[in-house]
Amino acid sequence: MVRTMLLALLVMGWVTAGVTAGPAPRVIRVSLTSFKFEPSLIQLRQGERVVLELVNEDTQRPHNIASELFNHTELVVRGEFRQGTTADGRRFVFVDVGKRAEVEFTVPRVAAGQVGFICSVGQHAAQGMTGAFVVRPP
Repeated sequence: MVRTMLLALLVMGWVTAGVTAGPAPRVIRVSLTSFKFEPSLIQLRQGERVVLELVNEDTQRPHNIASELFNHTELVVRGEFRQGTTADGRRFVFVDVGKRAEVEFTVPRVAAGQVGFICSVGQHAAQGMTGAFVVRPP
């Protein structure tokens, strides 16, 4: 009886590990400061799972990251943030002064090439707070 229970527990643990196992997402730290993203070019592969770790290091201004790429995938966002959509239809994640958020998603199978991102707060994009995701095939 004890042997059967131990075997059942072992099998359940093995099955559970197999179900939840998988490659960990790639974490990309993105610093948001006065009028720039660092890095401003982010290399991605279609189908890849990534986490953008957004860190607002600005001591005076809130920022966001807005991109059409976010319109084509499900976002899981954690931390201190707000979400929304810009007037031109791009989804964004907003991070207040000194706060951070994680944006996890699977890179959609959009056409390979560059997909821009901006800070849509005020005139931040016009002042140079822009960048691009460089999407490559798997």
